[in-house]
Amino acid sequence: MKENQKIIIFFFVLFSKIVTGNPKGISTLPSFIENKGQWDKEAMFLSKMNNTNSWILENGSLLIDFYKITIRNSADITSKYHEVDTSRKILGHKVLLNWGNTNQITYSKDKPNEGYTNYLKGNDTAKYAKNVKSFNEIKGHSLYNGIDIKYYFDNNNLRYDLIAEPYANIEQINLSVEGAEQLKIDTDGSVIITTTRSLWSISFSVY
Repeated sequence: MKENQKIIIFFFVLFSKIVTGNPKGISTLPSFIENKGQWDKEAMFLSKMNNTNSWILENGSLLIDFYKITIRNSADITSKYHEVDTSRKILGHKVLLNWGNTNQITYSKDKPNEGYTNYLKGNDTAKYAKNVKSFNEIKGHSLYNGIDIKYYFDNNNLRYDLIAEPYANIEQINLSVEGAEQLKIDTDGSVIITTTRSLWSISFSVY
């Protein structure tokens, strides 16, 4: 490897299926939805895939919420108009892939999708989020000195890369996993993360 080449560290994050049922004009492929005030300000982008919400946070970390919706007391439900809040329950498990000691990150949004979504909740129009767009690639600049992070999709799998400039000190990189039931290193070097809802892995490669 030449010393003046960039180093890219790949992390395959999780596996997903294509999302369906989106409004006309909105991409049905996985994407990153920007936050324009419809969610907590710490969340910068959201990706929804196969009963999984993946939140990109201000510091570049990834909060993954695995969930399952089940019918509660289904034998007692006689009307198709039964209220969702009383007929369903949501079981979930959150895992945080946390980057430690990061810089203040600025994000760039690339590969936009067609269409947009309006979030109009309640009567306070000041809290409405309009023309919310989605993107296929998000880049966080200067996660560490000389190191950027890029989130994107590969065959409908959420993936992120750390891109190191020449001579950048990769020993700055500090990743911890919080909230997992169990962590295990597989024979191929992948990190297997077990939750109450699923089993998934992160695999690493460098070039």
